Amino acid sequence: MDSSTGISMQNFPLLKIIFHNNNGTNIGVYILPLCFTVFFCERGTIMITPILKEKTVYLLRQLKNYDKTTYDHSFRVAQNSIVVTERYPELISINGNVFYTGCLLHDIGKIGISEKILTKPSQYTPEEKEDMEQHPLMGAHMLRDYPKEVVVCALFHHEKIDGSGYPAHFEDGEIPAYCEFLSVIDILDALTSTRPYKNAVTDIAIIEEILSNGSLRKKYVDIVVDLLKQRKLLTEKEIQICQEKIS
Repeated sequence: MDSSTGISMQNFPLLKIIFHNNNGTNIGVYILPLCFTVFFCERGTIMITPILKEKTVYLLRQLKNYDKTTYDHSFRVAQNSIVVTERYPELISINGNVFYTGCLLHDIGKIGISEKILTKPSQYTPEEKEDMEQHPLMGAHMLRDYPKEVVVCALFHHEKIDGSGYPAHFEDGEIPAYCEFLSVIDILDALTSTRPYKNAVTDIAIIEEILSNGSLRKKYVDIVVDLLKQRKLLTEKEIQICQEKIS
């Protein structure tokens, strides 16, 4: 068990490759939403790291150019992670800046998924579903130079406590709390956003019912739904309302 992530290495061999190939330095990254300034954190010291800054800007630009829908989704998820971290820091067991970065880059692996699959307006075939489920692995590999927690966010954001998630099919007790929170925020944004294959869900009662299907921890679902009711979370609809007011 890795004490910094709560993950058992032997349960998922790919983690050994990703984590053990790093140079061992524990790096923390913080990315400002607009200017994408990246900081290097070591032993409490914060300084700009040109290499990580260039890599982060490059990855985000690639994602934006390749799939604007995923880029916008990632931004909203990251912004909502700030709200959760500020109100429930005791439940997010890692540095808030690192969690923000993990949320911002959690879907970066979709750069490696066929555009035809990403934009498909109908249900995936079994083969397409299998391809789509590779994006956490791709993302984790792309982020191997980042803190372990950022890699874990990319790798396990689709895991569910009932074992129905992917890619490792972890169950309750095997998924770090911050990844469980990320899963709830991620699914919430997917529900409340328009996608090629569906309309946005706006009824909070329906959203709560879908999130409370047993695959996500109820305590975290209740927290996120409560923040949604208070209009503390950023959704596609909220952005549209703001844009309409500005125009």
